[in-house]
Amino acid sequence: MGGTGLNPPSSYNTLASNTVSNNIVGIYLDVSSNNNTLTDNNASNNTNNGIYLWSWSTYNTLTGNTANSNTVGIFLYRSSNYNNLTGNTASDNDYGILLDNSNTNNLTGNTANSNNNDGIRLASSSTNNNLMGNTANSNSWCGIWLWDSSNNNLTNNTANSNSWCGIRLGVFEQ
Repeated sequence: MGGTGLNPPSSYNTLASNTVSNNIVGIYLDVSSNNNTLTDNNASNNTNNGIYLWSWSTYNTLTGNTANSNTVGIFLYRSSNYNNLTGNTASDNDYGILLDNSNTNNLTGNTANSNNNDGIRLASSSTNNNLMGNTANSNSWCGIWLWDSSNNNLTNNTANSNSWCGIRLGVFEQ
């Protein structure tokens, strides 16, 4: 897979000030990797994901990381719950920050600008997440899109100059 991986489940680790690029995935927390701290890492220019929390990775803290020019900058997938993302930058990706079927996460003060789709997307029944003070500007689709997701709290976010919409609720149908 490439990059820095915590596989199989690996918990209570600190990854700080690492640079990972030109991999399939930059930083990869495998199934049930819990209570890890990722701080000030640069996971840019990877083929798929910059930072990837895969399936049941919970209680992780991501602070001050940069994940630019990937397919997905920061991706929380399949029940990656109770994570805190603060002050991260995920720009110039296809998707900046993507939560897929992941619940009860806090996203605070993150920047997701100039992505080819959405800056921040909550998808596939992602519920009970808090998005506070994030910036999602100049994305090619929406700044923030809650796609098939409910019971989320959005407060003091900025979503300006996006091609389609600032903040969108609902499922796309044509």
